[in-house]
Amino acid sequence: MLSLLKTVAQNGLSESVVRRAITLLAFTIPASLINLLFTYVAAHKLEPDEFGIFYAAITAINILFAPAVIFNLLFSRYVSTLYAESGSDAARHSHFIVLSTTLRWLSAFTFVGLAAVVILGVIGGFFSAQLAMVVIIIVATSYFAECGRIFLQGEHRFLTLGIYTLIWMSGRLVFGTIGLWVFGTVWSGLAGVVFAAPVVFFLFFGLKPLISKPAKIPDLLPPNLSELVPFAIGYAIFAAVAHADIIVAYLMLDPYQLGVYSASSVLPKGILMLTLPIIQLAFPLMVDNRVKETPGMSVMVKGFLLTSVVAASGVIVAIIFRETVCASRYGFNSCDIPTMIYAAVAMIPFVLVRFLISVDYSAHRDWVPGLLIVPLCIFVGLNLNKPLDSQGLATLFLIFSFIVLLLYPALRIAQPLLLRLMPQSP
Repeated sequence: MLSLLKTVAQNGLSESVVRRAITLLAFTIPASLINLLFTYVAAHKLEPDEFGIFYAAITAINILFAPAVIFNLLFSRYVSTLYAESGSDAARHSHFIVLSTTLRWLSAFTFVGLAAVVILGVIGGFFSAQLAMVVIIIVATSYFAECGRIFLQGEHRFLTLGIYTLIWMSGRLVFGTIGLWVFGTVWSGLAGVVFAAPVVFFLFFGLKPLISKPAKIPDLLPPNLSELVPFAIGYAIFAAVAHADIIVAYLMLDPYQLGVYSASSVLPKGILMLTLPIIQLAFPLMVDNRVKETPGMSVMVKGFLLTSVVAASGVIVAIIFRETVCASRYGFNSCDIPTMIYAAVAMIPFVLVRFLISVDYSAHRDWVPGLLIVPLCIFVGLNLNKPLDSQGLATLFLIFSFIVLLLYPALRIAQPLLLRLMPQSP
């Protein structure tokens, strides 16, 4: 282990992983703040009970869009493999194929997702059919816009990737704020977000990727559903684990406490988005190492360490500006400082677990994240009948986060052992 860290240190900051990550973060950190700013605007425009509904809808969008990370990695692996093997021209030939495959999948998933959101809304009595429709349309258009990030990632165009993300989040803020300002309702604010995704995609790529079938079809076949399903399920479970506190809050807290917890969780949950660009950068580089059969441990170690530093920096910023965020006229309405701090610290273990998940995916250990269903069920089950307030829930969630960080490596070790114990088909 010491020799490995020494090798990483000797490579130093000159290696492209860190330099590229800093460049990308220079765009994506402001993009994350802009995305949080929309929630800030909603917190000031809406009443606490309405904001609770708004944040629950945002959480539903985050959970439904969580497999986008796997969708992104799956197709960026496809594009970056073509890029590593045959160069940028071959990678660009894949744009039409990626889009056409995505649109076929979305046509099916949109109906399934809409049905799921409506059913959950009816059961909980929380979402109207109108709001459920807006939620699923936001998710569908966001997957479409994600294709643009896939193209840029796979071709290692990280600077353009940062600009693309910044403009996308800015569009969400502008259109969403217009919706809130004009109509002043939860659904109108979310409806404005729908327009941002197609606008940014067509701004960068135009119609050509949609209507121009490549003259030369890449020899490498695109990913299929059998490759997507196992890891998409696993990552969706991880997203539910990282938002398990919101699930419990929605089920157990009264409307006012739910509003308090939601407002206190806005900045902490943003740390998840803050660290995502490191995975977006490290993963195609790991794929490139695999295709070219070059050592890739340095990329993984640097990515893990950089993820730790960025997440910890986000927590430090939240602590330093806690009074501004929660106790000033410019802060989030109903935000509670201890709740916010506990929820922010809890994000550090989760972003590290997510990086380990991306490493597992690069090694085709697709089913390992699905084992997180065990701690998720335990946490939700144990807290369903407890009298909780916002601070008590945040404290339990903080403890839970470190348990998950310690447990996940054990699950990674146990998974192949469990497979060996399973009866083999003749």
